Amino acid sequence: MGKYLNLALVDTLLQVLEAGSVTRAAERLHVTPSAVTQQLRRLDESTGFEVLRRGVTPPQLSSRGQSFLTHAREALEASRLALDAGREVELRLGFLNGYPRTGREPFLEDFAAQMPGVRLKLQQLEWGRQAAAVLSGEVDAGLLRPPLADTTGLELITVLREPRVVAVSASSPLAHRGSLLLEDIEGLSVLGALNADPAWTRYWVMDPRPSGHPVHYGSWAATMEEAVSTVAMSEIIMVTAESVGIRYSHPGVVYLPLDDAPYCTVALATRADDRREQLAALRRAAHAALSART
Repeated sequence: MGKYLNLALVDTLLQVLEAGSVTRAAERLHVTPSAVTQQLRRLDESTGFEVLRRGVTPPQLSSRGQSFLTHAREALEASRLALDAGREVELRLGFLNGYPRTGREPFLEDFAAQMPGVRLKLQQLEWGRQAAAVLSGEVDAGLLRPPLADTTGLELITVLREPRVVAVSASSPLAHRGSLLLEDIEGLSVLGALNADPAWTRYWVMDPRPSGHPVHYGSWAATMEEAVSTVAMSEIIMVTAESVGIRYSHPGVVYLPLDDAPYCTVALATRADDRREQLAALRRAAHAALSART
Protein backbone atom coordinates (compact mmCIF):
# COMPACT_ATOMS: atom_id res chain seq x y z
CA MET A 1 0.00 0.00 0.00
CA GLY A 2 1.40 3.38 -0.99
CA LYS A 3 2.08 6.19 1.47
CA TYR A 4 0.79 8.92 -0.85
CA LEU A 5 -1.94 8.92 -3.47
CA ASN A 6 -0.85 9.13 -7.11
CA LEU A 7 -3.41 11.55 -8.57
CA ALA A 8 -2.57 10.55 -12.15
CA LEU A 9 -3.98 7.11 -11.30
CA VAL A 10 -7.14 8.73 -9.94
CA ASP A 11 -7.53 10.69 -13.17
CA THR A 12 -7.21 7.47 -15.18
CA LEU A 13 -9.89 5.86 -13.01
CA LEU A 14 -12.25 8.80 -13.63
CA GLN A 15 -11.61 8.60 -17.37
CA VAL A 16 -12.55 4.90 -17.36
CA LEU A 17 -15.75 5.53 -15.40
CA GLU A 18 -16.78 8.47 -17.59
CA ALA A 19 -15.94 6.72 -20.86
CA GLY A 20 -17.65 3.49 -19.82
CA SER A 21 -14.80 1.23 -20.94
CA VAL A 22 -11.03 0.87 -20.79
CA THR A 23 -10.80 1.04 -24.59
CA ARG A 24 -12.65 4.35 -24.87
CA ALA A 25 -10.69 5.78 -21.94
CA ALA A 26 -7.46 4.82 -23.70
CA GLU A 27 -8.61 6.71 -26.80
CA ARG A 28 -9.27 9.80 -24.68
CA LEU A 29 -5.87 9.55 -23.01
CA HIS A 30 -4.07 8.70 -26.29
CA VAL A 31 -2.53 5.55 -24.83
CA THR A 32 -3.08 1.81 -25.33
CA PRO A 33 -5.80 -0.11 -23.41
CA SER A 34 -3.07 -2.21 -21.80
CA ALA A 35 -1.48 0.97 -20.40
CA VAL A 36 -4.81 1.96 -18.85
CA THR A 37 -5.24 -1.52 -17.36
CA GLN A 38 -1.75 -1.31 -15.89
CA GLN A 39 -2.61 2.07 -14.32
CA LEU A 40 -5.70 0.54 -12.70
CA ARG A 41 -3.61 -2.34 -11.29
CA ARG A 42 -1.16 0.18 -9.83
CA LEU A 43 -4.10 1.99 -8.20
CA ASP A 44 -5.26 -1.29 -6.62
CA GLU A 45 -1.73 -1.93 -5.34
CA SER A 46 -1.55 1.61 -3.94
CA THR A 47 -4.87 1.35 -2.07
CA GLY A 48 -4.55 -2.28 -1.04
CA PHE A 49 -7.96 -3.26 -2.46
CA GLU A 50 -9.80 -3.58 -5.78
CA VAL A 51 -11.18 -0.14 -6.66
CA LEU A 52 -13.19 -1.46 -9.64
CA ARG A 53 -15.26 -4.62 -9.55
CA ARG A 54 -13.64 -7.38 -11.61
CA GLY A 55 -15.29 -8.52 -14.84
CA VAL A 56 -18.16 -6.02 -14.73
CA THR A 57 -19.18 -4.09 -17.86
CA PRO A 58 -19.49 -1.15 -17.88
CA PRO A 59 -16.87 -0.53 -15.17
CA GLN A 60 -18.31 -0.17 -11.67
CA LEU A 61 -16.71 0.82 -8.39
CA SER A 62 -16.44 -1.71 -5.59
CA SER A 63 -18.04 -0.74 -2.28
CA ARG A 64 -14.64 0.30 -0.93
CA GLY A 65 -13.89 2.00 -4.25
CA GLN A 66 -16.95 4.22 -3.86
CA SER A 67 -15.74 5.48 -0.49
CA PHE A 68 -12.23 5.90 -1.88
CA LEU A 69 -13.34 7.95 -4.88
CA THR A 70 -15.29 10.39 -2.73
CA HIS A 71 -12.05 11.48 -1.03
CA ALA A 72 -9.89 11.00 -4.13
CA ARG A 73 -12.02 13.47 -6.11
CA GLU A 74 -11.49 16.06 -3.36
CA ALA A 75 -7.75 15.44 -3.45
CA LEU A 76 -7.69 15.79 -7.25
CA GLU A 77 -9.63 19.05 -7.11
CA ALA A 78 -7.39 20.35 -4.32
CA SER A 79 -4.34 19.65 -6.47
CA ARG A 80 -5.88 21.61 -9.34
CA LEU A 81 -6.59 24.54 -7.03
CA ALA A 82 -2.99 24.39 -5.77
CA LEU A 83 -1.72 24.65 -9.35
CA ASP A 84 -4.07 27.56 -10.02
CA ALA A 85 -2.95 29.45 -6.90
CA GLY A 86 -0.90 32.50 -7.79
CA ARG A 87 -1.83 32.53 -11.45
CA GLU A 88 -4.79 34.00 -13.27
CA VAL A 89 -7.59 31.60 -14.15
CA GLU A 90 -10.05 32.33 -16.93
CA LEU A 91 -13.74 31.60 -16.41
CA ARG A 92 -15.91 31.74 -19.54
CA LEU A 93 -19.24 33.38 -18.76
CA GLY A 94 -21.84 33.16 -21.49
CA PHE A 95 -24.54 35.79 -21.75
CA LEU A 96 -27.68 36.47 -23.74
CA ASN A 97 -28.66 39.90 -25.04
CA GLY A 98 -28.84 42.82 -22.63
CA TYR A 99 -27.33 41.40 -19.45
CA PRO A 100 -24.85 42.16 -17.99
CA ARG A 101 -26.02 45.71 -18.62
CA THR A 102 -22.54 46.94 -17.68
CA GLY A 103 -19.25 45.16 -17.31
CA ARG A 104 -19.58 45.16 -13.52
CA GLU A 105 -22.91 43.93 -12.25
CA PRO A 106 -23.09 43.90 -8.41
CA PHE A 107 -23.00 40.13 -8.00
CA LEU A 108 -20.09 39.87 -10.47
CA GLU A 109 -18.22 42.51 -8.45
CA ASP A 110 -18.84 40.41 -5.34
CA PHE A 111 -17.45 37.38 -7.15
CA ALA A 112 -14.37 39.34 -8.29
CA ALA A 113 -13.70 40.35 -4.68
CA GLN A 114 -13.91 36.71 -3.56
CA MET A 115 -11.76 35.37 -6.41
CA PRO A 116 -9.22 38.04 -7.41
CA GLY A 117 -7.20 35.51 -9.37
CA VAL A 118 -10.08 34.65 -11.71
CA ARG A 119 -10.70 36.63 -14.89
CA LEU A 120 -14.18 36.54 -16.38
CA LYS A 121 -14.32 36.22 -20.15
CA LEU A 122 -17.75 37.21 -21.45
CA GLN A 123 -18.97 35.21 -24.44
CA GLN A 124 -22.25 35.97 -26.23
CA LEU A 125 -24.56 32.99 -26.76
CA GLU A 126 -27.04 32.23 -29.50
CA TRP A 127 -30.74 32.27 -28.58
CA GLY A 128 -31.15 28.59 -29.43
CA ARG A 129 -28.00 27.36 -27.65
CA GLN A 130 -28.03 29.15 -24.32
CA ALA A 131 -28.47 26.02 -22.17
CA ALA A 132 -26.57 23.71 -24.54
CA ALA A 133 -23.49 25.96 -24.38
CA VAL A 134 -23.29 25.48 -20.60
CA LEU A 135 -24.00 21.74 -20.64
CA SER A 136 -21.47 21.05 -23.41
CA GLY A 137 -18.69 22.96 -21.65
CA GLU A 138 -18.51 25.63 -24.35
CA VAL A 139 -18.76 28.08 -21.44
CA ASP A 140 -18.23 27.49 -17.72
CA ALA A 141 -21.40 29.33 -16.71
CA GLY A 142 -24.14 31.30 -18.41
CA LEU A 143 -26.42 34.24 -17.74
CA LEU A 144 -29.50 32.81 -19.42
CA ARG A 145 -33.02 34.03 -20.06
CA PRO A 146 -35.59 31.40 -19.02
CA PRO A 147 -37.76 29.55 -19.71
CA LEU A 148 -35.53 26.63 -20.68
CA ALA A 149 -37.01 23.55 -22.33
CA ASP A 150 -34.83 21.19 -20.28
CA THR A 151 -32.90 22.10 -17.12
CA THR A 152 -31.53 18.59 -16.49
CA GLY A 153 -27.94 18.86 -15.32
CA LEU A 154 -28.15 22.61 -14.65
CA GLU A 155 -28.21 24.59 -11.42
CA LEU A 156 -30.14 27.87 -11.86
CA ILE A 157 -30.07 30.97 -9.63
CA THR A 158 -32.14 34.03 -10.51
CA VAL A 159 -29.95 37.14 -10.61
CA LEU A 160 -32.34 39.67 -12.18
CA ARG A 161 -36.06 40.36 -12.47
CA GLU A 162 -36.96 43.10 -14.92
CA PRO A 163 -39.96 44.44 -16.85
CA ARG A 164 -40.74 43.72 -20.45
CA VAL A 165 -40.72 46.51 -23.03
CA VAL A 166 -42.01 46.85 -26.59
CA ALA A 167 -39.70 48.06 -29.36
CA VAL A 168 -41.51 50.03 -32.08
CA SER A 169 -40.34 52.06 -35.04
CA ALA A 170 -39.74 55.73 -34.25
CA SER A 171 -42.29 56.51 -37.00
CA SER A 172 -45.01 54.38 -35.39
CA PRO A 173 -48.07 56.14 -33.90
CA LEU A 174 -47.25 54.25 -30.68
CA ALA A 175 -43.79 55.79 -30.40
CA HIS A 176 -45.12 58.91 -28.65
CA ARG A 177 -46.91 56.97 -25.92
CA GLY A 178 -45.36 56.91 -22.46
CA SER A 179 -46.11 53.22 -22.01
CA LEU A 180 -48.28 50.46 -23.47
CA LEU A 181 -50.68 47.75 -22.38
CA LEU A 182 -51.12 44.37 -24.03
CA GLU A 183 -54.38 45.55 -25.59
CA ASP A 184 -52.42 48.32 -27.36
CA ILE A 185 -50.34 45.81 -29.33
CA GLU A 186 -53.22 43.42 -30.09
CA GLY A 187 -53.20 42.53 -33.77
CA LEU A 188 -49.76 44.00 -34.51
CA SER A 189 -47.17 41.84 -36.26
CA VAL A 190 -44.48 40.62 -33.87
CA LEU A 191 -40.85 39.69 -34.44
CA GLY A 192 -39.87 36.10 -33.57
CA ALA A 193 -36.48 34.64 -32.57
CA LEU A 194 -35.01 32.51 -35.35
CA ASN A 195 -33.45 29.16 -34.32
CA ALA A 196 -34.80 29.47 -30.77
CA ASP A 197 -37.11 27.01 -29.04
CA PRO A 198 -40.65 27.88 -30.25
CA ALA A 199 -41.91 27.74 -26.67
CA TRP A 200 -39.26 30.30 -25.67
CA THR A 201 -40.42 32.68 -28.42
CA ARG A 202 -44.06 32.25 -27.42
CA TYR A 203 -43.16 33.08 -23.82
CA TRP A 204 -41.52 36.33 -24.81
CA VAL A 205 -44.34 37.58 -27.05
CA MET A 206 -46.98 36.14 -24.68
CA ASP A 207 -48.53 33.86 -27.27
CA PRO A 208 -51.37 33.27 -26.71
CA ARG A 209 -52.35 36.62 -25.28
CA PRO A 210 -54.73 36.92 -22.32
CA SER A 211 -57.43 37.89 -24.83
CA GLY A 212 -57.07 34.50 -26.51
CA HIS A 213 -56.24 36.11 -29.87
CA PRO A 214 -53.40 34.47 -31.82
CA VAL A 215 -50.13 36.32 -32.31
CA HIS A 216 -49.05 37.06 -35.88
CA TYR A 217 -45.32 36.73 -36.54
CA GLY A 218 -44.34 39.27 -39.17
CA SER A 219 -40.65 38.37 -39.40
CA TRP A 220 -37.86 36.39 -37.74
CA ALA A 221 -34.38 37.48 -36.70
CA ALA A 222 -31.29 35.47 -35.75
CA THR A 223 -29.49 38.24 -33.82
CA MET A 224 -30.49 41.29 -31.82
CA GLU A 225 -28.87 43.54 -34.43
CA GLU A 226 -31.14 42.03 -37.09
CA ALA A 227 -34.14 42.39 -34.80
CA VAL A 228 -33.56 46.07 -34.04
CA SER A 229 -32.94 46.91 -37.71
CA THR A 230 -36.14 45.10 -38.72
CA VAL A 231 -38.20 47.04 -36.19
CA ALA A 232 -36.65 50.36 -37.28
CA MET A 233 -37.59 49.81 -40.93
CA SER A 234 -41.07 48.28 -40.58
CA GLU A 235 -44.32 48.22 -38.62
CA ILE A 236 -43.26 45.01 -36.88
CA ILE A 237 -42.83 45.26 -33.10
CA MET A 238 -40.57 43.34 -30.73
CA VAL A 239 -41.33 42.36 -27.13
CA THR A 240 -38.12 42.13 -25.12
CA ALA A 241 -36.52 42.93 -21.76
CA GLU A 242 -35.82 46.39 -20.37
CA SER A 243 -32.06 45.77 -20.25
CA VAL A 244 -32.08 44.83 -23.94
CA GLY A 245 -33.55 48.23 -24.74
CA ILE A 246 -30.73 49.86 -22.77
CA ARG A 247 -28.00 47.91 -24.51
CA TYR A 248 -29.44 48.06 -28.04
CA SER A 249 -30.41 51.70 -28.50
CA HIS A 250 -31.14 52.73 -32.09
CA PRO A 251 -32.16 56.13 -33.52
CA GLY A 252 -35.00 54.49 -35.43
CA VAL A 253 -36.40 52.48 -32.49
CA VAL A 254 -38.33 53.49 -29.37
CA TYR A 255 -38.63 51.16 -26.35
CA LEU A 256 -41.86 51.52 -24.37
CA PRO A 257 -42.71 49.85 -21.03
CA LEU A 258 -45.37 47.14 -21.28
CA ASP A 259 -47.12 47.84 -18.00
CA ASP A 260 -49.36 44.79 -17.65
CA ALA A 261 -46.88 42.16 -18.84
CA PRO A 262 -45.25 39.74 -16.37
CA TYR A 263 -41.65 40.44 -15.43
CA CYS A 264 -38.92 38.35 -17.06
CA THR A 265 -35.76 36.98 -15.43
CA VAL A 266 -32.08 36.29 -15.95
CA ALA A 267 -30.61 33.21 -14.27
CA LEU A 268 -27.05 32.16 -13.60
CA ALA A 269 -26.71 28.63 -14.98
CA THR A 270 -23.90 26.26 -14.07
CA ARG A 271 -23.43 22.54 -14.54
CA ALA A 272 -24.75 20.90 -11.39
CA ASP A 273 -21.79 18.49 -11.21
CA ASP A 274 -19.14 21.23 -11.65
CA ARG A 275 -17.83 21.69 -8.09
CA ARG A 276 -14.78 23.85 -8.87
CA GLU A 277 -14.19 26.54 -6.26
CA GLN A 278 -14.51 29.27 -8.89
CA LEU A 279 -18.02 28.08 -9.74
CA ALA A 280 -18.89 27.70 -6.05
CA ALA A 281 -17.85 31.33 -5.48
CA LEU A 282 -19.93 32.46 -8.45
CA ARG A 283 -22.96 30.62 -7.06
CA ARG A 284 -22.40 32.14 -3.61
CA ALA A 285 -22.30 35.64 -5.08
CA ALA A 286 -25.51 35.00 -7.03
CA HIS A 287 -27.28 33.58 -3.95
CA ALA A 288 -26.17 36.58 -1.88
CA ALA A 289 -27.55 38.98 -4.49
CA LEU A 290 -30.83 37.06 -4.55
CA SER A 291 -31.08 37.14 -0.74
CA ALA A 292 -30.41 40.89 -0.68
CA ARG A 293 -33.23 41.52 -3.15
CA THR A 294 -35.77 39.37 -1.30
